[in-house]
Amino acid sequence: MAELAATADAVLLLVTSMPSTTIVEGAQANLRNIFRGKKIQVEEIDGVDANNKTLRSEMFALSNLRGQYPQVFIRSGGTLKFVGDAEAVKSLNDCEDIPAEVLRDHPHIETFSKVFAAFLPQTSAPPPPPPAPSKRILEGIDNVMPSAHPTHHPSDGANATARGYVILGRHDSWTASPPLTMDINGAPHAVVQEEHDYMVRGLALARLCPTGSLDVVVTCMDGSKVECTIRVQQVH
Repeated sequence: MAELAATADAVLLLVTSMPSTTIVEGAQANLRNIFRGKKIQVEEIDGVDANNKTLRSEMFALSNLRGQYPQVFIRSGGTLKFVGDAEAVKSLNDCEDIPAEVLRDHPHIETFSKVFAAFLPQTSAPPPPPPAPSKRILEGIDNVMPSAHPTHHPSDGANATARGYVILGRHDSWTASPPLTMDINGAPHAVVQEEHDYMVRGLALARLCPTGSLDVVVTCMDGSKVECTIRVQQVH
């Protein structure tokens, strides 16, 4: 390895702006395409440029490929390391297709991603799964006040002697699709559209929700289902 002045780590591509043959020209183009495809930014060193004479000489001395183009080097921590010529880098790239289990059993096999690991763009971690949608909270009223009228417009399937009800919310709070039924313990109860809110009436909430809370499923007109939790309060 050759010692270099302290400069940023980089992949160096030694090329010539005056290729002697179309083979050299094609090899340089192939290397550029490989690094571009891997999203690795390379620093090109034109061996014909007199300003690069000292560095070019160091590179030739390191690779023992004097006068040959192109060549690839890695500059890391101020130290220059020879990687290979165009054919060697192509071989590294081809080794990416070797099955992972083969590479695991033969750790000596070099691959492009292993040699150039420090310069490959960091793959972003997959986004975390979206949080589970929180259940919609519905207000349940267990009406235990004495009344000469046992119920007020009970919903279909509701108990005509029960006066508990559930408020599903204002009409405009169900933006995706209006609620159609509310499933309580496997039994569907029709949702009624009243003046301002969607309601389910005629429920014996003290019996249905002895703990004061009950999970239910609301089926909307478009067939979608919304998981909800009824929080019950008594009105005396």
